[in-house]
Amino acid sequence: MNPILKRTLSGLTVGLFVIGLFLYCPLRGLLPIVAVLAALAQLEFYQMAKKKYEPVTWFGLLMGFAWMAAVGVFGFGKSLLAIACYSPIALPAVMFLLCAFVTFNPRYKNPLGTIASTLTGFFYVPFLMSFFLLIAQLTGDGWMGFSKSASWVSRTGLYTLFALIAVTKFSDTGGFAFGMAFGKHKMCPSISPKKSWEGLVGSMLFSAVVAAGMLALARQFNWGADIKVWNVLSYPIAMAGGAFLALVGTAGDLIESRFKREFDIKDSATFMPAGQGGFLDMFDSVLFIPAMAYPVILAFCL
Repeated sequence: MNPILKRTLSGLTVGLFVIGLFLYCPLRGLLPIVAVLAALAQLEFYQMAKKKYEPVTWFGLLMGFAWMAAVGVFGFGKSLLAIACYSPIALPAVMFLLCAFVTFNPRYKNPLGTIASTLTGFFYVPFLMSFFLLIAQLTGDGWMGFSKSASWVSRTGLYTLFALIAVTKFSDTGGFAFGMAFGKHKMCPSISPKKSWEGLVGSMLFSAVVAAGMLALARQFNWGADIKVWNVLSYPIAMAGGAFLALVGTAGDLIESRFKREFDIKDSATFMPAGQGGFLDMFDSVLFIPAMAYPVILAFCL
């Protein structure tokens, strides 16, 4: 089978499965779904890290589940200010416990590497993926959590999250197709030899078109009407935003590729459909997207 078609079909299969989970699961089922996916991706990161370091896997996973539960069940209120209030209380305490545990445990011969790899696994996967939940809980007034909605998350928030993921994943497909067809100028050969500047152009074009399509669907079916960002977006701004998401997604992909080169492996795992690698490979380009988009979206909700 043609490699482009094979990669596209496998990517669409995984994408449709994830989209189905987001759109047709019970609304309160999103928290366990995202938490489990984050834990699997985080576990893959720790398995990679064990090539050089000794991350405290159980501690990192526990941190991830606790953070997901806090975000998913309680939300973080109405603004980023609330996150700024919670984080200085919880994170230093957790870091102290981790540092103390590693420092006084003779098993760990490289305490700095152990602490750094454990914290990186937490911030890189569950912390970033918690913004999936924050966006899913957004409504027109910016409030989130059980206190404002019996259904916990809004269909408006889910559509916004779906649009961000769709734009980013289609940028992957566009980058792969353009790279295979036209790629001659390597972008970062020391990190990802197959990525090219032509592929980046394809990613940005695909993302721009899909972003415009998402805006058209939102207006046609009145999706996202209570989140002001959908009402003030013009097609040129949506397309520019889509192109920017392609840049962020490409950077996310390169970051994971750099990690894999550090640990001298090709894929984070091998059980996903052909060309997809593991869960971490599937989410690498998407991880930073919600965290980058959330402050912008929230600004329009206030």
